[in-house]
Amino acid sequence: MMLHLSRSWISLLCCTLSFVCAPAAFGEEPASRNVRDLMGSRRGEERKVVGLLTSKCAFCHGKAPSQSEPELPSDIGGRSNDGWILGDELVTWNDHDCHHQAFASLLNDQSRQIAKNLGILDPQGKSLAHRDRRCLSCHSSMPVDQMTLKGELVQEETSNNPLYTIGVSCEACHGPAGKRADGLEGWGSAHAKPFEQDDPKLWRTLSPQSKFEEFGYWDVHSPRSQSRICLSCHVGNVEQQKIITHEMYAAGHPPLPSFELSQFVQQMGRHWQRLDEKNKKVRDDFLDRRKRLQPAGGAGEFDPSDLAVTKTTMIAALVSLEESMQLTADLIDHSSAATQWPELANYACFACHHELQRDGWRRMRRLTTHPGRPTLHEWPFALSRAVTDTLERERNDFPFDAEIRGVMTALNSRPFGNGVELKAAATALARAAEVRSRELNSLAIHREQARDFLASIANVGSAELLDYDSARQLVWAYERTKSQLETPDRVEGIKYRLLPAAPKEWLGGNQDPAVLGLNLWLPDPANRIPMDKPVQLGVGTKKTQFAIDIGRVLKQSAAYDPEPVRDAFRKLRPLPSTDASAPK
Repeated sequence: MMLHLSRSWISLLCCTLSFVCAPAAFGEEPASRNVRDLMGSRRGEERKVVGLLTSKCAFCHGKAPSQSEPELPSDIGGRSNDGWILGDELVTWNDHDCHHQAFASLLNDQSRQIAKNLGILDPQGKSLAHRDRRCLSCHSSMPVDQMTLKGELVQEETSNNPLYTIGVSCEACHGPAGKRADGLEGWGSAHAKPFEQDDPKLWRTLSPQSKFEEFGYWDVHSPRSQSRICLSCHVGNVEQQKIITHEMYAAGHPPLPSFELSQFVQQMGRHWQRLDEKNKKVRDDFLDRRKRLQPAGGAGEFDPSDLAVTKTTMIAALVSLEESMQLTADLIDHSSAATQWPELANYACFACHHELQRDGWRRMRRLTTHPGRPTLHEWPFALSRAVTDTLERERNDFPFDAEIRGVMTALNSRPFGNGVELKAAATALARAAEVRSRELNSLAIHREQARDFLASIANVGSAELLDYDSARQLVWAYERTKSQLETPDRVEGIKYRLLPAAPKEWLGGNQDPAVLGLNLWLPDPANRIPMDKPVQLGVGTKKTQFAIDIGRVLKQSAAYDPEPVRDAFRKLRPLPSTDASAPK
Protein backbone atom coordinates (compact mmCIF):
# COMPACT_ATOMS: atom_id res chain seq x y z
CA MET A 1 0.00 0.00 0.00
CA MET A 2 2.71 2.44 -1.03
CA LEU A 3 1.80 6.08 -0.82
CA HIS A 4 4.00 6.95 -3.78
CA LEU A 5 1.30 5.88 -6.21
CA SER A 6 2.56 4.79 -9.59
CA ARG A 7 0.20 4.80 -12.55
CA SER A 8 -0.43 1.07 -12.14
CA TRP A 9 -1.10 1.59 -8.43
CA ILE A 10 -3.49 4.46 -9.06
CA SER A 11 -5.29 2.30 -11.60
CA LEU A 12 -5.95 -0.35 -8.97
CA LEU A 13 -9.59 0.47 -8.47
CA CYS A 14 -12.15 2.78 -9.83
CA CYS A 15 -15.89 2.81 -9.94
CA THR A 16 -18.30 5.63 -10.44
CA LEU A 17 -20.32 6.75 -7.44
CA SER A 18 -23.33 4.91 -8.80
CA PHE A 19 -21.39 1.64 -8.58
CA VAL A 20 -20.28 2.34 -5.03
CA CYS A 21 -23.91 2.45 -3.94
CA ALA A 22 -24.61 -1.27 -3.51
CA PRO A 23 -28.39 -0.96 -3.06
CA ALA A 24 -28.69 0.91 -6.34
CA ALA A 25 -26.63 -1.70 -8.18
CA PHE A 26 -28.16 -4.82 -6.70
CA GLY A 27 -31.56 -3.88 -5.33
CA GLU A 28 -32.50 -3.58 -1.69
CA GLU A 29 -29.70 -4.54 0.71
CA PRO A 30 -30.62 -7.79 2.53
CA ALA A 31 -30.25 -8.28 6.27
CA SER A 32 -27.06 -10.26 5.68
CA ARG A 33 -24.42 -9.37 3.09
CA ASN A 34 -23.80 -13.08 2.60
CA VAL A 35 -27.22 -13.73 1.09
CA ARG A 36 -26.30 -11.83 -2.05
CA ASP A 37 -23.67 -14.49 -2.79
CA LEU A 38 -26.00 -17.45 -2.15
CA MET A 39 -24.34 -18.14 1.18
CA GLY A 40 -25.31 -17.40 4.75
CA SER A 41 -28.91 -16.85 5.78
CA ARG A 42 -31.37 -14.13 6.63
CA ARG A 43 -32.22 -13.88 10.29
CA GLY A 44 -35.06 -16.24 11.07
CA GLU A 45 -34.22 -18.52 8.12
CA GLU A 46 -31.18 -20.28 9.61
CA ARG A 47 -30.79 -24.01 9.20
CA LYS A 48 -29.33 -26.26 11.84
CA VAL A 49 -25.90 -27.84 11.72
CA VAL A 50 -26.46 -31.60 11.95
CA GLY A 51 -22.98 -33.08 11.43
CA LEU A 52 -22.52 -35.08 8.23
CA LEU A 53 -19.70 -37.52 8.94
CA THR A 54 -22.03 -40.50 9.15
CA SER A 55 -22.14 -43.93 7.58
CA LYS A 56 -24.72 -42.61 5.12
CA CYS A 57 -22.28 -39.93 3.95
CA ALA A 58 -19.44 -42.44 3.70
CA PHE A 59 -21.58 -44.67 1.47
CA CYS A 60 -21.09 -42.19 -1.38
CA HIS A 61 -18.16 -40.04 -0.25
CA GLY A 62 -16.00 -42.37 1.82
CA LYS A 63 -14.51 -44.78 -0.69
CA ALA A 64 -12.19 -44.70 -3.66
CA PRO A 65 -13.93 -43.80 -6.93
CA SER A 66 -14.67 -46.60 -9.36
CA GLN A 67 -12.15 -47.05 -12.13
CA SER A 68 -14.76 -48.52 -14.46
CA GLU A 69 -16.41 -46.62 -17.28
CA PRO A 70 -19.24 -44.48 -15.83
CA GLU A 71 -22.78 -45.58 -16.55
CA LEU A 72 -25.31 -42.93 -17.51
CA PRO A 73 -27.60 -41.53 -16.37
CA SER A 74 -27.38 -41.81 -12.59
CA ASP A 75 -27.28 -39.81 -9.39
CA ILE A 76 -25.71 -40.49 -6.01
CA GLY A 77 -28.97 -41.30 -4.22
CA GLY A 78 -28.53 -45.01 -3.48
CA ARG A 79 -26.95 -45.75 -6.85
CA SER A 80 -23.44 -46.39 -8.06
CA ASN A 81 -21.19 -43.40 -8.62
CA ASP A 82 -21.27 -42.39 -12.27
CA GLY A 83 -18.22 -40.16 -12.00
CA TRP A 84 -19.96 -36.88 -11.17
CA ILE A 85 -18.41 -37.02 -7.71
CA LEU A 86 -15.01 -38.50 -6.91
CA GLY A 87 -16.38 -40.75 -4.18
CA ASP A 88 -13.39 -40.32 -1.85
CA GLU A 89 -14.18 -36.82 -0.57
CA LEU A 90 -14.17 -37.83 3.11
CA VAL A 91 -10.95 -39.82 2.68
CA THR A 92 -9.20 -36.84 1.11
CA TRP A 93 -10.50 -34.47 3.78
CA ASN A 94 -9.46 -36.79 6.61
CA ASP A 95 -6.01 -37.74 5.28
CA HIS A 96 -4.79 -34.57 3.57
CA ASP A 97 -6.82 -31.56 4.67
CA CYS A 98 -5.71 -29.78 7.84
CA HIS A 99 -9.25 -28.46 8.32
CA HIS A 100 -10.19 -31.80 9.87
CA GLN A 101 -7.76 -31.01 12.72
CA ALA A 102 -9.28 -27.60 13.43
CA PHE A 103 -11.05 -28.60 16.65
CA ALA A 104 -8.37 -31.07 17.77
CA SER A 105 -5.78 -28.29 17.57
CA LEU A 106 -7.60 -26.50 20.39
CA LEU A 107 -6.55 -29.35 22.69
CA ASN A 108 -2.81 -29.36 22.01
CA ASP A 109 -0.08 -27.86 24.17
CA GLN A 110 0.18 -24.71 22.10
CA SER A 111 -3.54 -23.93 22.48
CA ARG A 112 -3.41 -24.70 26.19
CA GLN A 113 -0.64 -22.14 26.56
CA ILE A 114 -2.63 -19.56 24.58
CA ALA A 115 -5.64 -20.22 26.82
CA LYS A 116 -3.45 -19.74 29.88
CA ASN A 117 -2.14 -16.44 28.55
CA LEU A 118 -5.67 -15.25 27.79
CA GLY A 119 -7.12 -16.51 31.07
CA ILE A 120 -9.50 -18.98 29.37
CA LEU A 121 -9.29 -21.50 32.23
CA ASP A 122 -11.59 -23.50 34.47
CA PRO A 123 -11.34 -23.27 38.30
CA GLN A 124 -8.68 -26.00 38.22
CA GLY A 125 -6.55 -24.01 35.78
CA LYS A 126 -7.25 -26.24 32.76
CA SER A 127 -7.66 -24.81 29.27
CA LEU A 128 -11.16 -24.01 28.04
CA ALA A 129 -10.08 -22.98 24.54
CA HIS A 130 -12.15 -25.84 23.11
CA ARG A 131 -15.28 -24.26 24.61
CA ASP A 132 -14.53 -20.62 23.88
CA ARG A 133 -16.81 -18.96 21.34
CA ARG A 134 -13.98 -16.88 19.91
CA CYS A 135 -12.02 -20.03 19.05
CA LEU A 136 -14.90 -22.25 17.97
CA SER A 137 -16.25 -19.69 15.50
CA CYS A 138 -13.42 -20.70 13.13
CA HIS A 139 -12.25 -24.02 14.58
CA SER A 140 -15.62 -25.73 14.15
CA SER A 141 -18.49 -25.83 11.67
CA MET A 142 -20.93 -24.45 14.24
CA PRO A 143 -22.22 -20.89 13.66
CA VAL A 144 -21.98 -18.76 16.78
CA ASP A 145 -25.73 -18.14 16.63
CA GLN A 146 -26.30 -21.87 17.19
CA MET A 147 -23.98 -22.16 20.19
CA THR A 148 -25.50 -22.31 23.67
CA LEU A 149 -23.35 -19.76 25.44
CA LYS A 150 -22.78 -18.56 28.96
CA GLY A 151 -20.62 -15.53 28.50
CA GLU A 152 -17.92 -16.49 26.00
CA LEU A 153 -18.11 -20.23 26.75
CA VAL A 154 -20.24 -22.95 25.20
CA GLN A 155 -22.17 -24.48 28.07
CA GLU A 156 -21.87 -28.13 27.09
CA GLU A 157 -18.60 -30.07 26.91
CA THR A 158 -17.72 -29.69 23.23
CA SER A 159 -15.12 -32.49 23.20
CA ASN A 160 -18.02 -34.92 23.70
CA ASN A 161 -20.10 -33.38 20.93
CA PRO A 162 -19.45 -34.55 17.35
CA LEU A 163 -20.99 -31.35 16.01
CA TYR A 164 -17.82 -29.65 17.23
CA THR A 165 -15.19 -32.40 17.19
CA ILE A 166 -15.38 -32.94 13.42
CA GLY A 167 -13.81 -29.51 13.04
CA VAL A 168 -14.16 -27.54 9.83
CA SER A 169 -16.03 -30.04 7.70
CA CYS A 170 -18.81 -30.28 5.10
CA GLU A 171 -21.24 -27.79 6.64
CA ALA A 172 -18.59 -25.12 7.17
CA CYS A 173 -18.31 -24.69 3.39
CA HIS A 174 -21.58 -26.05 1.98
CA GLY A 175 -23.78 -24.50 4.67
CA PRO A 176 -25.74 -26.02 7.58
CA ALA A 177 -27.53 -29.07 6.21
CA GLY A 178 -30.47 -29.46 8.61
CA LYS A 179 -34.07 -28.35 8.50
CA ARG A 180 -35.21 -24.81 9.06
CA ALA A 181 -37.24 -23.92 12.16
CA ASP A 182 -40.42 -24.10 10.07
CA GLY A 183 -39.55 -27.66 9.00
CA LEU A 184 -38.35 -26.82 5.49
CA GLU A 185 -36.05 -29.58 4.26
CA GLY A 186 -32.29 -29.10 4.28
CA TRP A 187 -29.75 -30.07 1.65
CA GLY A 188 -28.32 -32.88 3.80
CA SER A 189 -31.27 -35.11 2.92
CA ALA A 190 -32.33 -33.44 -0.34
CA HIS A 191 -29.05 -33.95 -2.21
CA ALA A 192 -29.03 -37.73 -1.63
CA LYS A 193 -32.52 -38.51 -2.91
CA PRO A 194 -32.70 -40.66 -6.07
CA PHE A 195 -34.44 -39.27 -9.12
CA GLU A 196 -36.09 -40.91 -12.08
CA GLN A 197 -33.48 -41.56 -14.76
CA ASP A 198 -35.42 -39.78 -17.48
CA ASP A 199 -36.16 -36.79 -15.27
CA PRO A 200 -33.79 -33.89 -16.08
CA LYS A 201 -34.24 -32.57 -12.53
CA LEU A 202 -31.40 -34.21 -10.62
CA TRP A 203 -29.84 -32.52 -7.58
CA ARG A 204 -26.83 -31.67 -9.68
CA THR A 205 -28.89 -29.91 -12.33
CA LEU A 206 -30.81 -27.65 -9.95
CA SER A 207 -29.72 -24.05 -10.26
CA PRO A 208 -27.53 -22.62 -7.47
CA GLN A 209 -30.39 -20.22 -6.69
CA SER A 210 -32.84 -23.12 -6.20
CA LYS A 211 -30.40 -25.12 -4.08
CA PHE A 212 -29.86 -22.11 -1.84
CA GLU A 213 -33.43 -20.86 -1.49
CA GLU A 214 -35.11 -24.27 -1.22
CA PHE A 215 -32.50 -26.23 0.73
CA GLY A 216 -29.94 -23.75 2.14
CA TYR A 217 -27.05 -25.09 0.03
CA TRP A 218 -24.31 -22.52 -0.46
CA ASP A 219 -23.02 -21.84 -3.96
CA VAL A 220 -19.47 -23.17 -3.71
CA HIS A 221 -19.11 -23.25 -7.50
CA SER A 222 -19.04 -19.45 -7.71
CA PRO A 223 -15.49 -18.13 -7.17
CA ARG A 224 -16.97 -15.12 -5.37
CA SER A 225 -18.94 -17.17 -2.87
CA GLN A 226 -16.13 -19.67 -2.47
CA SER A 227 -13.71 -16.84 -1.70
CA ARG A 228 -16.01 -15.24 0.84
CA ILE A 229 -16.64 -18.54 2.62
CA CYS A 230 -12.89 -19.06 3.04
CA LEU A 231 -12.13 -15.44 3.87
CA SER A 232 -14.69 -15.35 6.67
CA CYS A 233 -12.01 -17.10 8.73
CA HIS A 234 -8.81 -16.41 6.78
CA VAL A 235 -9.39 -12.63 6.98
CA GLY A 236 -12.28 -12.29 9.44
CA ASN A 237 -15.96 -11.47 9.53
CA VAL A 238 -17.54 -9.32 12.23
CA GLU A 239 -21.08 -10.34 11.26
CA GLN A 240 -20.20 -14.01 11.91
CA GLN A 241 -18.12 -13.11 15.00
CA LYS A 242 -14.95 -14.49 13.43
CA ILE A 243 -12.31 -12.05 14.58
CA ILE A 244 -8.61 -12.54 15.31
CA THR A 245 -7.47 -9.93 17.80
CA HIS A 246 -4.06 -8.51 18.66
CA GLU A 247 -4.56 -10.01 22.11
CA MET A 248 -4.79 -13.48 20.54
CA TYR A 249 -1.61 -12.92 18.55
CA ALA A 250 0.22 -11.70 21.64
CA ALA A 251 -0.96 -14.81 23.49
CA GLY A 252 0.60 -17.05 20.85
CA HIS A 253 -1.96 -17.57 18.05
CA PRO A 254 -0.13 -18.15 14.73
CA PRO A 255 -0.40 -15.14 12.41
CA LEU A 256 -2.88 -15.47 9.56
CA PRO A 257 -0.99 -15.73 6.26
CA SER A 258 -1.85 -13.86 3.11
CA PHE A 259 -4.59 -15.62 1.16
CA GLU A 260 -4.56 -16.85 -2.43
CA LEU A 261 -7.55 -19.09 -3.06
CA SER A 262 -6.28 -21.26 -5.91
CA GLN A 263 -3.04 -22.09 -4.09
CA PHE A 264 -4.82 -22.77 -0.81
CA VAL A 265 -7.23 -25.14 -2.57
CA GLN A 266 -4.36 -26.93 -4.29
CA GLN A 267 -2.44 -27.40 -1.05
CA MET A 268 -5.39 -28.37 1.15
CA GLY A 269 -6.04 -31.47 -0.94
CA ARG A 270 -8.85 -30.70 -3.38
CA HIS A 271 -11.71 -33.20 -3.08
CA TRP A 272 -13.75 -32.19 -6.12
CA GLN A 273 -13.48 -31.82 -9.88
CA ARG A 274 -14.33 -28.72 -11.85
CA LEU A 275 -16.86 -29.10 -14.65
CA ASP A 276 -14.13 -29.00 -17.30
CA GLU A 277 -12.34 -31.88 -15.53
CA LYS A 278 -15.31 -34.23 -15.32
CA ASN A 279 -15.83 -37.22 -17.56
CA LYS A 280 -17.11 -36.02 -20.93
CA LYS A 281 -20.12 -38.36 -20.89
CA VAL A 282 -21.14 -37.16 -17.44
CA ARG A 283 -20.59 -33.53 -18.37
CA ASP A 284 -22.56 -33.80 -21.60
CA ASP A 285 -25.42 -35.50 -19.76
CA PHE A 286 -25.40 -32.72 -17.17
CA LEU A 287 -25.45 -29.97 -19.81
CA ASP A 288 -28.24 -31.70 -21.72
CA ARG A 289 -30.40 -31.97 -18.59
CA ARG A 290 -29.74 -28.34 -17.68
CA LYS A 291 -30.87 -27.23 -21.14
CA ARG A 292 -34.04 -29.30 -20.82
CA LEU A 293 -34.76 -27.66 -17.48
CA GLN A 294 -33.99 -24.16 -18.75
CA PRO A 295 -34.49 -24.23 -22.54
CA ALA A 296 -34.41 -20.44 -22.78
CA GLY A 297 -30.70 -20.43 -22.05
CA GLY A 298 -30.96 -19.56 -18.38
CA ALA A 299 -28.55 -22.38 -17.52
CA GLY A 300 -25.71 -20.60 -19.29
CA GLU A 301 -23.27 -22.06 -21.78
CA PHE A 302 -20.27 -24.20 -20.91
CA ASP A 303 -17.05 -22.73 -22.26
CA PRO A 304 -14.24 -25.32 -22.10
CA SER A 305 -11.66 -22.65 -22.90
CA ASP A 306 -12.58 -20.61 -19.80
CA LEU A 307 -9.54 -20.93 -17.48
CA ALA A 308 -11.24 -21.65 -14.18
CA VAL A 309 -8.12 -21.57 -12.00
CA THR A 310 -6.91 -18.25 -13.36
CA LYS A 311 -10.38 -16.76 -13.13
CA THR A 312 -10.70 -17.92 -9.53
CA THR A 313 -7.32 -16.41 -8.69
CA MET A 314 -8.31 -13.04 -10.15
CA ILE A 315 -11.74 -12.94 -8.52
CA ALA A 316 -10.41 -14.05 -5.14
CA ALA A 317 -7.85 -11.23 -5.23
CA LEU A 318 -10.61 -8.65 -5.56
CA VAL A 319 -12.75 -10.38 -2.93
CA SER A 320 -9.77 -10.40 -0.53
CA LEU A 321 -9.57 -6.63 -0.91
CA GLU A 322 -13.33 -6.35 -0.46
CA GLU A 323 -13.43 -8.48 2.69
CA SER A 324 -10.38 -6.88 4.30
CA MET A 325 -11.86 -3.42 3.77
CA GLN A 326 -15.26 -4.59 5.03
CA LEU A 327 -13.57 -6.01 8.14
CA THR A 328 -11.87 -2.67 8.75
CA ALA A 329 -15.15 -0.80 8.42
CA ASP A 330 -17.04 -3.23 10.65
CA LEU A 331 -14.37 -3.17 13.36
CA ILE A 332 -14.72 0.59 13.57
CA ASP A 333 -18.50 0.30 14.04
CA HIS A 334 -18.88 0.64 17.81
CA SER A 335 -22.54 -0.33 17.61
CA SER A 336 -21.41 -3.94 17.84
CA ALA A 337 -20.42 -5.06 21.32
CA ALA A 338 -18.10 -7.66 19.78
CA THR A 339 -15.82 -5.11 18.11
CA GLN A 340 -13.33 -2.54 19.20
CA TRP A 341 -11.18 -0.05 17.35
CA PRO A 342 -8.37 0.33 16.71
CA GLU A 343 -7.95 -3.43 16.50
CA LEU A 344 -4.19 -3.72 16.07
CA ALA A 345 -4.42 -7.15 14.44
CA ASN A 346 -5.97 -5.40 11.43
CA TYR A 347 -2.76 -3.44 10.81
CA ALA A 348 0.42 -4.64 9.13
CA CYS A 349 2.41 -6.46 11.83
CA PHE A 350 5.82 -5.34 10.62
CA ALA A 351 4.72 -1.73 10.54
CA CYS A 352 5.56 -1.88 14.25
CA HIS A 353 7.39 -5.19 14.75
CA HIS A 354 10.50 -4.75 12.62
CA GLU A 355 14.21 -4.49 13.12
CA LEU A 356 15.53 -1.11 14.18
CA GLN A 357 18.71 -1.02 12.09
CA ARG A 358 19.35 2.38 10.64
CA ASP A 359 19.29 1.14 7.04
CA GLY A 360 16.75 -1.67 7.34
CA TRP A 361 14.58 -2.01 4.25
CA ARG A 362 11.33 -1.71 6.19
CA ARG A 363 12.39 1.67 7.56
CA MET A 364 13.36 2.83 4.08
CA ARG A 365 9.90 2.10 2.63
CA ARG A 366 7.49 4.98 3.12
CA LEU A 367 4.07 3.46 3.68
CA THR A 368 2.44 6.62 5.01
CA THR A 369 3.07 10.34 4.73
CA HIS A 370 3.84 10.49 8.46
CA PRO A 371 6.61 8.23 9.79
CA GLY A 372 5.60 5.90 12.60
CA ARG A 373 1.94 5.62 11.69
CA PRO A 374 0.96 2.00 11.02
CA THR A 375 -0.88 1.03 7.89
CA LEU A 376 -3.37 -1.73 7.13
CA HIS A 377 -2.22 -5.10 5.83
CA GLU A 378 -0.65 -4.60 2.41
CA TRP A 379 -1.22 -8.00 0.77
CA PRO A 380 -4.93 -7.50 -0.13
CA PHE A 381 -3.81 -4.65 -2.37
CA ALA A 382 -0.92 -6.34 -4.18
CA LEU A 383 -2.64 -9.00 -6.29
CA SER A 384 -5.72 -6.82 -6.78
CA ARG A 385 -3.45 -4.36 -8.47
CA ALA A 386 -2.26 -7.02 -10.93
CA VAL A 387 -5.88 -7.99 -11.66
CA THR A 388 -6.99 -4.47 -12.42
CA ASP A 389 -3.87 -3.75 -14.47
CA THR A 390 -4.78 -6.78 -16.58
CA LEU A 391 -8.35 -5.65 -17.08
CA GLU A 392 -7.27 -2.09 -17.86
CA ARG A 393 -5.87 -3.27 -21.17
CA GLU A 394 -9.43 -3.74 -22.35
CA ARG A 395 -11.23 -0.91 -20.56
CA ASN A 396 -10.08 2.34 -19.02
CA ASP A 397 -12.99 3.35 -16.82
CA PHE A 398 -12.30 1.76 -13.48
CA PRO A 399 -9.19 2.88 -11.60
CA PHE A 400 -10.27 2.92 -7.89
CA ASP A 401 -8.27 6.09 -7.47
CA ALA A 402 -10.77 8.00 -5.31
CA GLU A 403 -11.47 5.09 -2.97
CA ILE A 404 -7.78 4.29 -2.39
CA ARG A 405 -6.93 7.92 -1.78
CA GLY A 406 -9.79 8.10 0.70
CA VAL A 407 -8.37 5.16 2.66
CA MET A 408 -4.87 6.67 2.57
CA THR A 409 -6.06 10.07 3.68
CA ALA A 410 -8.01 8.61 6.59
CA LEU A 411 -5.02 6.50 7.67
CA ASN A 412 -2.61 9.42 7.54
CA SER A 413 -4.77 11.96 9.36
CA ARG A 414 -3.86 10.63 12.82
CA PRO A 415 -2.25 7.52 14.38
CA PHE A 416 -4.34 4.47 13.38
CA GLY A 417 -6.42 6.75 11.18
CA ASN A 418 -9.52 8.86 11.60
CA GLY A 419 -12.20 6.33 12.52
CA VAL A 420 -15.16 8.07 10.90
CA GLU A 421 -13.31 8.80 7.68
CA LEU A 422 -11.64 5.38 7.54
CA LYS A 423 -14.94 3.53 7.97
CA ALA A 424 -16.50 5.49 5.10
CA ALA A 425 -13.47 5.12 2.84
CA ALA A 426 -13.03 1.39 3.56
CA THR A 427 -16.71 0.77 2.89
CA ALA A 428 -16.52 2.62 -0.43
CA LEU A 429 -13.43 0.64 -1.49
CA ALA A 430 -15.08 -2.64 -0.45
CA ARG A 431 -18.14 -1.87 -2.55
CA ALA A 432 -16.03 -0.88 -5.56
CA ALA A 433 -14.04 -4.13 -5.36
CA GLU A 434 -17.29 -6.06 -4.96
CA VAL A 435 -18.83 -4.60 -8.11
CA ARG A 436 -15.73 -5.41 -10.14
CA SER A 437 -15.46 -8.98 -8.83
CA ARG A 438 -19.15 -9.60 -9.57
CA GLU A 439 -18.65 -8.45 -13.13
CA LEU A 440 -15.56 -10.63 -13.51
CA ASN A 441 -17.47 -13.58 -12.00
CA SER A 442 -19.77 -13.59 -15.03
CA LEU A 443 -17.01 -13.33 -17.65
CA ALA A 444 -14.80 -15.98 -19.25
CA ILE A 445 -11.01 -15.78 -18.86
CA HIS A 446 -9.13 -17.16 -21.84
CA ARG A 447 -5.45 -17.66 -22.53
CA GLU A 448 -4.87 -14.14 -23.78
CA GLN A 449 -6.11 -12.63 -20.51
CA ALA A 450 -4.16 -15.22 -18.51
CA ARG A 451 -0.92 -14.29 -20.29
CA ASP A 452 -1.66 -10.62 -19.63
CA PHE A 453 -2.28 -11.48 -15.97
CA LEU A 454 1.14 -13.16 -15.69
CA ALA A 455 2.74 -10.08 -17.18
CA SER A 456 0.86 -7.83 -14.73
CA ILE A 457 1.95 -9.95 -11.76
CA ALA A 458 5.57 -9.72 -12.93
CA ASN A 459 5.27 -5.95 -13.38
CA VAL A 460 3.75 -5.44 -9.93
CA GLY A 461 6.34 -7.71 -8.32
CA SER A 462 9.22 -5.87 -9.95
CA ALA A 463 7.95 -2.32 -9.47
CA GLU A 464 8.80 -1.92 -5.79
CA LEU A 465 9.96 -3.75 -2.68
CA LEU A 466 7.11 -5.94 -1.47
CA ASP A 467 6.50 -7.05 2.08
CA TYR A 468 6.64 -10.78 2.85
CA ASP A 469 2.92 -11.55 2.59
CA SER A 470 2.41 -9.56 -0.60
CA ALA A 471 5.39 -11.22 -2.30
CA ARG A 472 4.19 -14.68 -1.36
CA GLN A 473 0.68 -13.97 -2.64
CA LEU A 474 2.04 -12.86 -6.01
CA VAL A 475 4.27 -15.94 -6.27
CA TRP A 476 1.32 -18.23 -5.50
CA ALA A 477 -0.85 -16.52 -8.12
CA TYR A 478 1.90 -16.67 -10.74
CA GLU A 479 2.46 -20.36 -10.09
CA ARG A 480 -1.19 -21.38 -10.35
CA THR A 481 -1.84 -19.27 -13.48
CA LYS A 482 1.31 -20.43 -15.23
CA SER A 483 0.53 -24.07 -14.41
CA GLN A 484 -2.85 -23.73 -16.08
CA LEU A 485 -1.40 -22.02 -19.13
CA GLU A 486 1.09 -24.85 -19.59
CA THR A 487 -1.73 -27.40 -19.65
CA PRO A 488 -2.75 -28.18 -23.25
CA ASP A 489 -5.94 -26.42 -24.21
CA ARG A 490 -8.85 -28.86 -24.15
CA VAL A 491 -10.16 -27.41 -27.41
CA GLU A 492 -7.13 -26.37 -29.42
CA GLY A 493 -4.54 -28.81 -28.07
CA ILE A 494 -1.94 -26.03 -28.16
CA LYS A 495 0.68 -25.34 -25.51
CA TYR A 496 1.55 -21.70 -24.84
CA ARG A 497 4.81 -20.51 -23.35
CA LEU A 498 5.05 -16.81 -24.11
CA LEU A 499 6.74 -15.78 -20.85
CA PRO A 500 10.13 -16.87 -19.54
CA ALA A 501 10.14 -19.90 -17.29
CA ALA A 502 9.85 -18.97 -13.62
CA PRO A 503 12.79 -19.77 -11.33
CA LYS A 504 12.40 -23.45 -10.42
CA GLU A 505 13.27 -22.66 -6.81
CA TRP A 506 9.88 -21.07 -6.22
CA LEU A 507 7.64 -22.40 -8.95
CA GLY A 508 6.60 -25.85 -10.07
CA GLY A 509 6.80 -27.94 -6.90
CA ASN A 510 10.54 -27.60 -6.16
CA GLN A 511 10.14 -24.81 -3.66
CA ASP A 512 13.06 -24.09 -1.40
CA PRO A 513 12.00 -21.48 1.18
CA ALA A 514 15.62 -20.53 1.78
CA VAL A 515 16.18 -19.33 -1.80
CA LEU A 516 13.95 -16.27 -1.72
CA GLY A 517 13.00 -16.32 1.94
CA LEU A 518 9.39 -17.29 1.22
CA ASN A 519 7.58 -20.14 2.91
CA LEU A 520 5.25 -21.33 0.15
CA TRP A 521 3.61 -24.33 1.80
CA LEU A 522 0.67 -24.07 4.17
CA PRO A 523 1.53 -25.34 6.64
CA ASP A 524 5.12 -26.10 5.68
CA PRO A 525 6.22 -29.48 7.10
CA ALA A 526 9.42 -27.78 8.25
CA ASN A 527 7.35 -25.50 10.49
CA ARG A 528 5.28 -28.26 12.12
CA ILE A 529 5.68 -29.46 15.67
CA PRO A 530 4.36 -33.05 15.62
CA MET A 531 2.36 -34.20 18.62
CA ASP A 532 3.55 -37.44 20.24
CA LYS A 533 0.02 -38.76 20.74
CA PRO A 534 -3.24 -38.22 18.90
CA VAL A 535 -5.96 -36.33 20.72
CA GLN A 536 -8.57 -38.62 22.27
CA LEU A 537 -12.02 -37.08 21.87
CA GLY A 538 -14.98 -37.95 24.05
CA VAL A 539 -16.94 -39.42 21.13
CA GLY A 540 -14.50 -42.30 20.87
CA THR A 541 -12.42 -40.97 17.98
CA LYS A 542 -8.79 -39.99 17.77
CA LYS A 543 -7.39 -37.06 15.83
CA THR A 544 -3.76 -36.80 14.84
CA GLN A 545 -2.47 -33.27 15.04
CA PHE A 546 0.46 -30.92 14.91
CA ALA A 547 1.19 -27.39 16.05
CA ILE A 548 2.84 -24.52 14.17
CA ASP A 549 6.36 -23.55 15.19
CA ILE A 550 5.58 -19.85 15.53
CA GLY A 551 9.16 -18.93 16.31
CA ARG A 552 10.38 -20.43 13.04
CA VAL A 553 7.59 -18.77 11.04
CA LEU A 554 8.28 -15.34 12.52
CA LYS A 555 12.02 -15.70 11.97
CA GLN A 556 11.40 -16.40 8.28
CA SER A 557 9.25 -13.28 7.98
CA ALA A 558 11.66 -11.13 9.95
CA ALA A 559 14.69 -12.26 7.92
CA TYR A 560 12.94 -11.81 4.58
CA ASP A 561 14.82 -9.77 1.97
CA PRO A 562 12.60 -8.30 -0.78
CA GLU A 563 15.32 -7.57 -3.32
CA PRO A 564 15.81 -11.16 -4.60
CA VAL A 565 12.05 -11.41 -5.06
CA ARG A 566 11.96 -8.18 -7.04
CA ASP A 567 14.89 -9.36 -9.16
CA ALA A 568 13.16 -12.68 -9.85
CA PHE A 569 10.00 -10.93 -11.00
CA ARG A 570 12.04 -8.64 -13.25
CA LYS A 571 13.30 -11.72 -15.07
CA LEU A 572 9.70 -12.74 -15.69
CA ARG A 573 8.59 -9.48 -17.27
CA PRO A 574 7.73 -9.70 -20.98
CA LEU A 575 10.36 -8.40 -23.37
CA PRO A 576 9.69 -4.92 -24.79
CA SER A 577 8.12 -4.76 -28.20
CA THR A 578 10.48 -5.07 -31.19
CA ASP A 579 7.96 -3.60 -33.59
CA ALA A 580 9.81 -0.98 -35.64
CA SER A 581 6.67 1.10 -35.87
CA ALA A 582 6.27 1.27 -32.08
CA PRO A 583 6.97 4.71 -30.56
CA LYS A 584 10.43 5.05 -29.04
